[in-house]
Amino acid sequence: MPSWNVHWLLVLMAITAQVTSAPAQSVKQSQVVLIHGIGDDSSKMERLRRHLVSTGREVHALALRANWGQSGIDSQAEEVRQYVDAHLPQGERFDLIGFSMGGIVARYYVQRLGGLERVRRLVTVSSPHRGTIMAYLLGTKASRQMRPGSAFLRDLASDAEQLARVGFTSFWTPFDLIILPASSSIVRGAKCHRVWCLAHPLMVAEPRCLRAITASLDLPLSDSAAGLPRGFALGGKPRGSANKPGLLSARHWRPLGNLVQHHNLLLGKSLELLQRGFGPHHLASTDHPHDPALQ
Repeated sequence: MPSWNVHWLLVLMAITAQVTSAPAQSVKQSQVVLIHGIGDDSSKMERLRRHLVSTGREVHALALRANWGQSGIDSQAEEVRQYVDAHLPQGERFDLIGFSMGGIVARYYVQRLGGLERVRRLVTVSSPHRGTIMAYLLGTKASRQMRPGSAFLRDLASDAEQLARVGFTSFWTPFDLIILPASSSIVRGAKCHRVWCLAHPLMVAEPRCLRAITASLDLPLSDSAAGLPRGFALGGKPRGSANKPGLLSARHWRPLGNLVQHHNLLLGKSLELLQRGFGPHHLASTDHPHDPALQ
């Protein structure tokens, strides 16, 4: 073999060895901040935190000080702002996930405390964007703010269109007995996904819900209008994967879910009428009369 052929063969082998031995460059994932719901602490988000960490993300699970909402959602959102400013790099966007009341705390941070400039994606899970009748059962400031038609929720709804600047996703389940009616988690400006999860607390614990939440973070922002894959929207595996009908498949639970949703509506109306006519005065009052425009 001519000497010049041997020379170029050795050069090619050296280049190939360098390419194959070079470490793969992984795509850096956005950091994630988790906010728990009323009466909970950061341990409530532990399963979701572990699941997100397994995908290569750095996750921060906040523990709100007044976890029953004694200081109000606006004060809790200020806790979020202080934590973000202290622990996340300036100028770097992150993903924000809030469960139940935590979703409203997250939304207030985005809309009122500068979060629009920091948040890449906002994901709320079983959050009462249009209020919940169950908030009448507590007398804390945050619970009053989460009553249907409250001045607080009306204020957030007044300029909700600015949430279009972030990737906004809302997950809800027809089986929710804490958010009444369950459809209160459906909000203008968000990609709203119904998940066939059997109970409110399981929305941040059931494996299919965890996969759906993670999938919402993985979608490119430019494709946010397309929504989640159909399988994830139903809380299952992506379309095309092996997924035999089982106990928790949408086909089995959809009729029952519709029944529970109607039951929730009736229960909510009953609670509203009960506490209007017979309940204590401090529970019967709201910050603002019910607004049909928020329906």
